[in-house]
Amino acid sequence: MAALEEHAEGLCAYQSDDGRLREVINETVSFKETSSTAMATWAIATAIEKGHLPAAKFGPCLERAWEGLASTVGAGGNVSG
Repeated sequence: MAALEEHAEGLCAYQSDDGRLREVINETVSFKETSSTAMATWAIATAIEKGHLPAAKFGPCLERAWEGLASTVGAGGNVSG
């Protein structure tokens, strides 16, 4: 589980201002990416739910990612970004 926590820490460290990840994770000029953020969000949420990651440590990262993803969904359900 140490590798999982290390990976999650790395992802959370590179969140953009709205919580999403970028196409090139460590390049702030690359565009914000929705599908990779969704996959990482699911993985972190599942790991927290199963007790593999501590919610106190990763909950804020998870919430920022979810808010970033939610901001990309339009009124008709179309996803942008």
